[in-house]
Amino acid sequence: MGQAGPVKNILLVDDDPDVRELLMHILRSEPSYRLFMAENAEQAREQLSGHSMHLVLSDIQMPGESGIDLSRFIKRDYPQTGIVLVTVISDPESAKAALDIGLYGYILKPFDRQQVLITVDNALRRQAFEMREAESRRRLEREVFEKTSHLKQVTYEVGKVRSELNVSHTILHEQVLLLQTLLDAIPHPVFYRDLEGFFLGCNDAFAQFIKLEKKQLIGRNLTALASAEIIQTAKQTDAALLQREAKISYDAQIRGADRIDHDVVITKAFYKDAMGQPAGIVGIIMDITERKRSEAALQASEEKIRRLIDNINIGVVLIDPDLKLLEMNRQMNAWFPQTPIERSPRCYEIFHSPARSGPCEFCPTMEAMRSRRCQETTTKLYRPDRWCDFRVVTSPLYDRNGNVAGAIMMLEDITGKLNMERELMQSQKMASIGQLAAGVAHEINNPTGFVSSNLKTLDDYQKDLNRLIEAYQKLRQAVKELPAVSGCADVGRVIGDIESLEDEIDIDYVRNDLKELLAESMEGTERIKRIVEDMKYFAHPGQDKVQDTDINKGLNSTLNIVNNELKYKAVVIKEFGELPIISANPQQLNQVFANILVNAAQAIESRGEIRIKTQHLDDCVQIHISDTGCGIPDHHLQRIFEPFFTTKEVGKGTGLGMNIAYNIIKKHGGDIKVQSQVGQGTQFTIRLPVDQIQDEAHEDA
Repeated sequence: MGQAGPVKNILLVDDDPDVRELLMHILRSEPSYRLFMAENAEQAREQLSGHSMHLVLSDIQMPGESGIDLSRFIKRDYPQTGIVLVTVISDPESAKAALDIGLYGYILKPFDRQQVLITVDNALRRQAFEMREAESRRRLEREVFEKTSHLKQVTYEVGKVRSELNVSHTILHEQVLLLQTLLDAIPHPVFYRDLEGFFLGCNDAFAQFIKLEKKQLIGRNLTALASAEIIQTAKQTDAALLQREAKISYDAQIRGADRIDHDVVITKAFYKDAMGQPAGIVGIIMDITERKRSEAALQASEEKIRRLIDNINIGVVLIDPDLKLLEMNRQMNAWFPQTPIERSPRCYEIFHSPARSGPCEFCPTMEAMRSRRCQETTTKLYRPDRWCDFRVVTSPLYDRNGNVAGAIMMLEDITGKLNMERELMQSQKMASIGQLAAGVAHEINNPTGFVSSNLKTLDDYQKDLNRLIEAYQKLRQAVKELPAVSGCADVGRVIGDIESLEDEIDIDYVRNDLKELLAESMEGTERIKRIVEDMKYFAHPGQDKVQDTDINKGLNSTLNIVNNELKYKAVVIKEFGELPIISANPQQLNQVFANILVNAAQAIESRGEIRIKTQHLDDCVQIHISDTGCGIPDHHLQRIFEPFFTTKEVGKGTGLGMNIAYNIIKKHGGDIKVQSQVGQGTQFTIRLPVDQIQDEAHEDA
């Protein structure tokens, strides 16, 4: 007990200074004790707040706050500090209250030195023990707390991992379902197996192809399902796949569960494990049986079409957007045998002589590709031996995206057809001349008749005038030979004879009649001349050509030709507007007008009316020719422009007039329409362009 140890702070609380001194004297003998003094509870509180006390020795009865109350305060606020009460009272109640507080000791006054030291030493030992116990308990509690916290963390982590595993399992399950759904959605058979050939799974299409359920397939080997040839091919392609480590495709023929051989393309590839090593093979089988059949059918169809195109007498050319010739059929090669098609020459370099350096001004191929519409025209192209007339039809070609990828041009040699049309047109002209011959003859006979009559009268006048002239000559001679006076009687007689002759021939009438006869004869001969000139339009094909044309003048000329057909049937009413001069073939147009006018006259049974009206519209001239004839029934009206269609008696019509009229107007780039109502009449409407004319009209009729 006298050994020095760690310093212990001891607070002595007593209101009696003698007791405090005594206790201090006793306890000072221990060098490890550091002593503090307080007279009452208040000072004790101050000391406790300023120093860490190991032990408090306090009197019970003190002024103000008692030692019991102070002890309760210390136990509550400073539980690590031990308490020993010092008192002179031996009161059981006080003792019980002190014990309830948990005091370390109880010293009764008067006390001796040894009792105080033992009690204080025991109290300090107990305080140290309790402090160690408290520290151990706190350490244990801390360890328990830490272990519990760690356990909670571990439990949380385990729960988290379990939750993540559940989520991963769910996701994995969903992905497996998704992958299987994706596989089943593929219309082609799909399988996957390990490297030994055992099937691990497939899609619905594969199961249906081999007529096995998926669960029946899993675990079965390829050798149990396929022929030896297929197994051998599979092994070879698997080995090749191992060497390449890339997908491989090959053709095969497999007999399905339907016992039908299928042409297929099999594509296989490795799938790898987590270490990146090949784990198995996935394959897809594409049934190309129908495709091969379609390809064969397409090839046969293409060959059939090619034979058809090569055996028609129409030229067919495939042209790209740069006007390069890509392909020609047999007919085109026959027409243009020198064409180096392998070099893809441009069309304008081949079909013209000399070769052009650029596209034609009105290129139908370029227009077809630009407008995306079929174009048709006629043109002259140079074959190795001559120029020929061709009908050209060009249509655009499209790629899969709907873009223009070129054009197909079809050519028909219409040289013979045009020659025949020219001959036919001339024949129709001559038929028209024959039909109008009687009327024309009558028109010529009328002026010829009165010219002939006038000439006979003029002959008589000429004889009378000759007699008068002879009389005048005799008078002149008599006057010349007359003597100075004696010849007067002879002169008078001659003058009398002359006057008698003038009265006889009525010289004044003859003079006036001569003037009228000459004028009438000149008019008649002029009329004959006009008729003859108008007839030239129909009778002389060599004069047909495109030229500046006055439509009104052409109508007047035609009216002169057909006048005899019209004048006994109808009154002709002309409503001619002011028209521009157009570029046209006037002879051909006059032929159209003549056909329509003659038909109009023939449709009028009794005296009627033919009305001709011309007018200038925006870009064309328009001609209306209407009659008050019997009209045309609908079933005939639909066929009126057909060749050889006629309602006239045999020998009175060729059936070509309206067809030729239609073709002439179309060749001029114009339009002709007809409207008719039975019992009321018919109206033809012709429109001709002002600014342009089709190439056909430039050709000789």
